[in-house]
Amino acid sequence: MDRANFLSRQTDSGNYAFVVKQWREQRLTLRDELGQLLAAIVLPLSGQQLQEQVTEFCANLLDYVCAGHFVIYHNLLASEPANQPETRLLCRKIQQYIGSSTDQILLFNAYCEDTGRSGRFNSSLEQVLGRLTRILLMRFALEEQLMELGNIDSVRPLTPCA
Repeated sequence: MDRANFLSRQTDSGNYAFVVKQWREQRLTLRDELGQLLAAIVLPLSGQQLQEQVTEFCANLLDYVCAGHFVIYHNLLASEPANQPETRLLCRKIQQYIGSSTDQILLFNAYCEDTGRSGRFNSSLEQVLGRLTRILLMRFALEEQLMELGNIDSVRPLTPCA
């Protein structure tokens, strides 16, 4: 989880705009890697090459999810305005939906670990990746809503994670 740790360390320096920018760039990279992984299913790759690509994608996906939960969302919810209970309630509801997608991402990761240990991915990988794609697209949209509601693009100091 090197990337999540890096972003978390930036929390201490208060470099909020940098953290958000890096996290969003990480999301774009994930989207590109997912596209490459979907393409790899139809390309004549060896089982080892596909396994390496899936393993790297899973590691990057977990880094992204950890950074979101422990750096971005933590700071957003810590800075919610007390005088806007509707906004706070909506932010928490969106975070619950994001949490549900986290559960699905962890299931995907477990599937990859189990399948990867056997040394080959079965024919369901394409279907599993299709489902993951839908989950991630919804998650990315919810994250943008959460950041918009919390004015996360504004430059303000970060609070350290407890």
